[in-house]
Amino acid sequence: IMWGLGLILHFFVNSRVFPRVIDDEGITTRSGRRHLWQNLQDWERTRLVVGGAGGPRITGNVTFYFSTGKVLIGSFSIDNLPEVLQFLTKKLGIAVTPG
Repeated sequence: IMWGLGLILHFFVNSRVFPRVIDDEGITTRSGRRHLWQNLQDWERTRLVVGGAGGPRITGNVTFYFSTGKVLIGSFSIDNLPEVLQFLTKKLGIAVTPG
């Protein structure tokens, strides 16, 4: 019960920092807040390995820290993930891969 409640609370709180639009100028979150690439200060990659019935699963996300706030990008929240990863790799100059 606590795991389910924690998961629901996590998505409710963090859904505001998920991206709605990623473009050449920056990222707009689902809450409508705009973060420009020129204000990007740091980024952090997180990996999580969980055992499952079908074997271990690996998932992850990238958190971008802007002077105006943070943006959480996880593969679970993006419809056109391959295009977004290719765009971020080109824009940031670093390899951005899922998981």
